Amino acid sequence: SIQLNYERKAANVTFLAFSNSCINNKRARSLLATFAASMKQFIFLLLLFNASSSFAQRNAIGTFFDHLPYKQGQQLEILGTKVYCQSGPGLFAYDNEDKSIERLNTISGLTEMGVSCISAHEASGTLVVGYSSGNLDFISGNEILNRADIIRANIISNKGINSIHFYGDTAFICTGFGLVLYSMTKTEALGTILVGPNESYQNLQSSMVFQDTIYASSSTGIWQAPISSDLSDFRSWVKDSNSINFNVNALFSFNNELYINAEGFSFQSDTVYRKSGSTWEYFDLLSNETNSSFKVYSDLLLVSQSTAVEVLDKNWNNVRRVFDYQSNITPAPRDAAWDAVNNTLWVADFNQGLVKSNDPFNNEILTPSSPATASSQSVFSIGEQVMVAAGSRTNNWLNTFSAPHVFILEENEWSGLNVFTVNALATVNDLIDVTSFDGDNIYVASYGGGLLHFKEDQLLETFDNRNSSLRNIVGDSTYVAISGLDFDSDGNLWVGNSRSLAPLHVRTVDGEWAQMPVTGFSSSDFSGRLMHTSWGHVWLSLPKRGILVYDYNNTPLETDDDQYRFLSKGATSGNLPSLEVEFMAEDENGEIWIGTNLGLRVFFSPRRVFDGGTQGDASEILFQQEGYTEVLFDQESITGIVIDEANRKWIGTQNSGLFLLSADGKDQIHNFTQRNSPLFSDRIISLGLMDPTGELFIGTDKGMLSYKSEATSPFAEMENLYVYPNPVKPKHAGLIAIKNLSDGADVRIVDASGALIYQTTAMGGQATWDGRDNNRRDAANGVYLVLASSPDGSIRGKTKILLAR
Repeated sequence: SIQLNYERKAANVTFLAFSNSCINNKRARSLLATFAASMKQFIFLLLLFNASSSFAQRNAIGTFFDHLPYKQGQQLEILGTKVYCQSGPGLFAYDNEDKSIERLNTISGLTEMGVSCISAHEASGTLVVGYSSGNLDFISGNEILNRADIIRANIISNKGINSIHFYGDTAFICTGFGLVLYSMTKTEALGTILVGPNESYQNLQSSMVFQDTIYASSSTGIWQAPISSDLSDFRSWVKDSNSINFNVNALFSFNNELYINAEGFSFQSDTVYRKSGSTWEYFDLLSNETNSSFKVYSDLLLVSQSTAVEVLDKNWNNVRRVFDYQSNITPAPRDAAWDAVNNTLWVADFNQGLVKSNDPFNNEILTPSSPATASSQSVFSIGEQVMVAAGSRTNNWLNTFSAPHVFILEENEWSGLNVFTVNALATVNDLIDVTSFDGDNIYVASYGGGLLHFKEDQLLETFDNRNSSLRNIVGDSTYVAISGLDFDSDGNLWVGNSRSLAPLHVRTVDGEWAQMPVTGFSSSDFSGRLMHTSWGHVWLSLPKRGILVYDYNNTPLETDDDQYRFLSKGATSGNLPSLEVEFMAEDENGEIWIGTNLGLRVFFSPRRVFDGGTQGDASEILFQQEGYTEVLFDQESITGIVIDEANRKWIGTQNSGLFLLSADGKDQIHNFTQRNSPLFSDRIISLGLMDPTGELFIGTDKGMLSYKSEATSPFAEMENLYVYPNPVKPKHAGLIAIKNLSDGADVRIVDASGALIYQTTAMGGQATWDGRDNNRRDAANGVYLVLASSPDGSIRGKTKILLAR
C-alpha cells in the first residue's frame, strides 16, 4: 500500500530506569520455574492461533483509520487492473485481479483531502489527482509525487482543479483561473495559459483537442485556439460568440463531431449542442436530462444521467442501459467507464459508490463499508458501537436543512438511518445529536422535527408538542427544535428544547414526560448541548447566555424541591470566558471541563455552583512557557472534549487541530494537525471515544477518521490478559499492546532468566511496549513473561509475548 511518513512532534515522555536484576519474590520465581518448560507449547499454540484467527483490528495503537463517505461516487478511471473511484473528499481503488480494495487519503499518502477530480494517463501508468485547493498528486505504482506549483502560484483567484485531460504526453489542467500544462514524462509544469482578454482569469470547467483546435469551456461559453498556435498568448484565444450564453460544463467528441453540454438550472434541464460549422445546433437525444459525464470508448458513448447510464453506439442505438442495481436505493450515477476486455460497465454512483455492471441485471456494489456523508455533528459511543448524527446547524444555532442521516458502526460495518432505510425521514432534517441507553433504542435530536426514537432500523415514535411536554416555537406549531440529549444512570432521558418557553425536559424510564420549571425563556432563546453529571445535575449550554445548571434532587417528576442557576461571565457568576459554550465534559474526578469559542475553563468544584461566591466558579488552567505564565487555550475556539479511561483530555479546536492533554491538563501529549499527521483538517467538528478499545472518532469538516489511543476500559480481574500483535513479526514497527488490565496496573516484562526488561503503568485497561528494554535497545527475539498487578497488589495476571522480528 502507499505509505507516507510524517514528522511528528515528540511527546514529553519520561522513562523510569529500573535495575535488570531478577525479580525477588516467591510468586515470580515460581512462574519463572515453569516458564522455560512451557515455551515450546506456547509458541506452537500462538503461531497456530495467529495463522487461523480471523480477528482483525481497524488500526494499531498510535495510528489513524479513515471513515470517509465512499458511497458518494463521483468519478471513475481505469488504469491497469485497478478501477479508481473518486468519492467524497477522497478516493479508493478496486483491483479487478485480486479483488482487493485500497483506500486513498492522507493516511495512505495523499497530500490532502478535498479531491476534486481524477484522470488516468495510460501511457505513463499514472493517475493524476486534482484538489479543490489547486494541489496535484501524481500516483504511479506505489509512489505519490506531489506538485504544488498551482497552489503556490502568485495568483489571486480560485485555484481549484476542475478537470484534467491529456493530449499526447501533455496534461491540460482546467482551473479556476485558466489552463496549466504539465509534462507527463517529466511530471513538471510547462506553463500557465490565461485565455481571457488581456490575460484575465477565466474559470475553465473542461477542455479538449478536436481536430486542429483546442476548446475550453466556462460558465460563460467556449474559448478556442488553434492547437499549433502560441497558446500562452491570450491573443491566440477567441470566445465563440454563438456560445456566449451557455453554461458549458462538458465537452466531448463522438462520430467525429463536437458536442457540448450546457448545464441547466433545475433537475433534468441540461441541453446538449452539436457543432455545425460556426454555430451550435440543439441535440434532442441527450437533452432535457441531468448529464453528469460523457465518456467515449472507440464506437461507444457512455452518458451518466440522473438515474441511469446510457451506452450508445455510433448510430445512437442504445446497446446497454443500467438503471437498477438490484438494491433498494435509486441509482444516481455520476460517471462511468467501459472495460472492453471483460464487456463490463463500471459506474460511480453518488448513493452507492462503485458499481460493477456485468449486464443490466447483474450488478455488484464494491464499495468499502463507510458512512454515507462526510458530516459528523455529534458522535456517541456505547460499548463497541458508535453512532453519528450527521446533520448540521449554523454557528448561531439556526437551521441548515441538511438531509437526515444517522450512521452506526458495529462490528466494523457501517449502517445508516436515512430516507432510503426509513421512509418517514423524508420530512425531517438537521439531525444534530444522538444517544442510547442500551445500544438498541436510539434517540435522535432533530432541530425542528422533534425527538426521534428508533429501534432495529424502525422509527417507533416521534415526540413533539402533541404527545410530550416538548414545546414548539411560538408561531409555528410544527417546529420543535431539540438541541441536546443525555441519559442519567437510571435510564431517564434529558432533553434540551431550543427556541421554546421551556428549555429542559425529561422522559422517564417509564415513558412519562415533564418539563422543568425554568422561567425567562422565549422563542428567541436557544439551548445547546446537554450533559447529565454523575451526581444528578443537568448542565445545558445556552448560546449567548452561558450555562443552565439544574438540580432536580433525584426526583425528575417532582419539581417542588428543584433549584437551578445560570452560569455566565464574571467572578461569582460562573467566570466563563464567553457566553458561547461549545462543549462540556465531566472527567473521572467529577470536574467539569468547558469549551467555549474563547477558550477552555474547568469547574473544579461543580457540586458547589449553588453555594454562591467564587467557590463554584470556573478556573483557568495555567502553564509555564519560556518563563512566562500562559492560559491554556486562551482565545482558542474549543469544539470538542472527550475524557479517556486514563482521565486524559482530548480537545478538538476550530483552527488548531486535535490535542491530548495529561489528566490535569498541564502537559501536552499530542497535537495532531494537517501538517504533522494524517488529520484530514485542523477544523474539528466532533469527538467520540469507544472506551473498550480506546479508539477516538474525530469528525472534521473534510470527513471522519479515528485514532487508536493507549487508554482503554479497565477490567475488574486480570485472568484473561492478552497481547496484540503476538507474535511480533518483522514487519511490525508500532507499539505492542497488553490488554485486559485493571486500572493503573503495574506491568513488568521479564526475560527467561527473570531479568526486568521493561516496566510501565496501565492506561485504564491497557499498557504498551515498544519492544525495547530500559536502555532503549531493541529486545532480543524470544519469549517474554508479562507480570501485572493492581496498585494494591490484590489482583494479578500474567501472559507471554513472542518477539520474532
